[in-house]
Amino acid sequence: MEQMDEQTIQKAPVRLGTENTKLIRAFGKAVADNSNEEATRLEKLILFRPESLMAIKNTLGAEHIRHRGYRTDLADAKYGNDWLDR
Repeated sequence: MEQMDEQTIQKAPVRLGTENTKLIRAFGKAVADNSNEEATRLEKLILFRPESLMAIKNTLGAEHIRHRGYRTDLADAKYGNDWLDR
């Protein structure tokens, strides 16, 4: 799996698609390789489905999402920009 460089990161997808799939695969490889820094960097680029983020919020809390730096683009669009605070 290719290293996701900074230019690729800046072009990270605004919706689910092939780039997101590449990010997920690279994240999985980083986890399997115990490359914690790379895994942490990549998990902040992955676009989670709104329903997945809502499940994380309901299970682990909004602060977990904020602390981990997950992208909330799709959830913001579906639930409104203040969904983490409700």
